[in-house]
Amino acid sequence: MVSAAFSFAFAEGTGHLAGEIYTVGAAARGLGMAGAQTAAVNDVSSLYYNPAGLGLLQGRQFSLMQASMYEGTAFNYMGYAQNSKKRPGGWGLEILRLGATGGKGRDLNNQDNGGFGYNEMSIGFGMGYRGVLLPDLSAGFKAKQLKRSLGPSSDSMMGLDIGAQYGPIQDKLTVGFTMLNAFANVKGDTSDRLLPAVKLGAAYKVGGALTVAADFSSLSDFRFGTEYALQNFFLRAGMQQFGFSFGTGFVFRQAYTLDIAMVQHPTFGMSPRISLGYKFQGKNGKTGNKMEAFANEYLNNALLELQKRDYAQAVKSFQQAQGINKAAGGAEWREKFRRLAAILAKLELQADEVEIMKQPTAQAALAQASIMSFLEEDPQKAILFAHAALGQDVRNAVYNKFLRSMAAVTGLEVRREDVLPVPALISQRLKQTVDFVFAQKFEQGIKACKDALALDPQNGTAWMRLGSAYFASGDKTNATAAYKNALQLDPTNEKLRQFMAQQGMDK
Repeated sequence: MVSAAFSFAFAEGTGHLAGEIYTVGAAARGLGMAGAQTAAVNDVSSLYYNPAGLGLLQGRQFSLMQASMYEGTAFNYMGYAQNSKKRPGGWGLEILRLGATGGKGRDLNNQDNGGFGYNEMSIGFGMGYRGVLLPDLSAGFKAKQLKRSLGPSSDSMMGLDIGAQYGPIQDKLTVGFTMLNAFANVKGDTSDRLLPAVKLGAAYKVGGALTVAADFSSLSDFRFGTEYALQNFFLRAGMQQFGFSFGTGFVFRQAYTLDIAMVQHPTFGMSPRISLGYKFQGKNGKTGNKMEAFANEYLNNALLELQKRDYAQAVKSFQQAQGINKAAGGAEWREKFRRLAAILAKLELQADEVEIMKQPTAQAALAQASIMSFLEEDPQKAILFAHAALGQDVRNAVYNKFLRSMAAVTGLEVRREDVLPVPALISQRLKQTVDFVFAQKFEQGIKACKDALALDPQNGTAWMRLGSAYFASGDKTNATAAYKNALQLDPTNEKLRQFMAQQGMDK
């Protein structure tokens, strides 16, 4: 029977169970942080620590690590990962080997019958995706096969790991979860098993350069690690119940990484780990950030869906872009989509109502203008267009709901007298302009005229009255600009041209 205890004498595991090869640690970056990677990992080594990390994989990556450990024990790690073509995330492949030589065999009579070696070999394949159920949630799995041999005996085990990561919350905190061996079976001459275990982790960015991470497993294994980034140079340190670790890392020529870690074993002392990595370059000779491309694609989809009046899907696409890259769209679009989500939450549209607001109708276009004005933080114009939308057909309950919802989010009143078709609403505002100017309420008159122009920017009469309102208020500069717009729309208006000449406004 293959003895798990034999491998434990050399590996850095946390128990006498089968599968110590999965506790040695892969890639010197993670080892420099004492293996506290459940929430922090998002590179090729994600398949080893938490397959959900593949959800934020930034392009194709390859990694190698070779470690000469204790008493002739050697550990080798090779990993490859690349992005999916159609959705955020990717897949990866890893190969692990843990071997020891120099064992002395004895027969039943306690006679030396020669030496033997011990070997563990694991192959794993997994996938991880971003935006699973929630925009900020990554989920993944790894299927693995472990083969062990001790002298003439051998066995084979299979297991399935699942994992999740959520965040970063407020661009700082990420939490992670991994269940090891959620499913497992065994073949061969052994009573050992790959038993289930749960790992929980958190990673927090302190400022822009320092990351702290912690892991805790159901095997009572606690790990704490830190990483400090200085452009292409990294410093790392960590500790666990068996000791501490520290290391450094370098990125050179954009594509190559060299990571070094020193890891302490409670019995055999310190030993080095060295890993090399490569990020494949694109056609432009630069390492591609595939996740940034995915984020931009979702952002573009969100803007296109906004134009098509598919508001709920636009919010969802933007949230997906933000889940991949918090910088997508910048602060301006982040605020606009926050406001869009607020009006949709107030509206609570049913499926048929969503389709009504997507139709190529005058009402839908006016509602879109209202929404865009609200996104531009112009509540007065937003409520104006909402009144006009309902005014097109007062029997349409969807736009009645829309007007009331817009009033609620802007804090402005619903004015039944403003629920008019666009031509009638323009006429009302133009009459109000005249009344306000005669009453010397110039500010109100100017606002009423601007409302008319918001509804119809090509209305020459509105431009003339706006010019007159400005002129009456003593503002010749804005009056001149308004009169010039009126002349552009009606170059035959000689009376206006003569008036401007008399007032010296034709220069």
